[in-house]
Amino acid sequence: MDERKWEELDKDCLVNVIRRVGVESLLLSVPFVCKTWYEATLSPLCWQRLAFPQMWPDDGNGTYSGFTSRLVNSYQVKGYFPFTRFIMSIVKRSNRSATFLALPVCCTKEALLYVADECPKLRALLLPYEFDLNYYSVIPGLLSKWTHLEFLVLGDCLNMEEILAQVNTVCKHLVGFGIIIAYFEENEASAIVSFLPNIKYLSLSHAFMKRADLVTILKGCKELVYFDISHCQGIEAGDGKILKLASHIRVFKDEGSMRDEHLCDGCPSFPIDGFLDGYCSD
Repeated sequence: MDERKWEELDKDCLVNVIRRVGVESLLLSVPFVCKTWYEATLSPLCWQRLAFPQMWPDDGNGTYSGFTSRLVNSYQVKGYFPFTRFIMSIVKRSNRSATFLALPVCCTKEALLYVADECPKLRALLLPYEFDLNYYSVIPGLLSKWTHLEFLVLGDCLNMEEILAQVNTVCKHLVGFGIIIAYFEENEASAIVSFLPNIKYLSLSHAFMKRADLVTILKGCKELVYFDISHCQGIEAGDGKILKLASHIRVFKDEGSMRDEHLCDGCPSFPIDGFLDGYCSD
């Protein structure tokens, strides 16, 4: 019996399979299998979900690690790796159809501005931990270009009030908000309640947060169905009064939280499982 070959698969079906493998495989594995698979990666549909692997600058001696090292070796890049041009080239492959974008730490202001123009259909945007803090000042002015946004994750709570005020004005479809590393004060909690009163998915994992600020959020955001405060500092897991206030929330995560009021070192790996459940890049 003759065996069917992958390269003989209908192109639309092949694209539908390949689009699910992620940016790293799309660049470093799939194109090298055969000509048919390479041609399939040229479809913008393969680049609708752009979750960039973490990419760090060199160590000062021209040596890279992780994903960047693999890129340098596979494509024989000489000298300094052109992060800005790389990010822009990947975004361009989507042909303005990208719906999910998770940017790497190495993203520059030039790349961010390019993304704003080239990704008008974004439904989910994740900005990285240790993102250049100076870039947060330009984000409010870019949000009007992402009117379809449903999920927004900030790397830090810097300039959060201004960002959320603009979100409230132009991002009418937003249902989920998160912060990777947050040092919460009263103003930040009030901003969430004031500008995102109908938010459904909220992730503040690994934040520093006073109990009073958590109470403010629980009392002000009545439509929450998912709320992650796991491994937070300043509050305690299993707090009876907090659990009562959160009893209407379908998924409430407080495991690992502790009443140790010291600034949390944080965790750069954002827990998207659960927070983005049900999100579809189609």
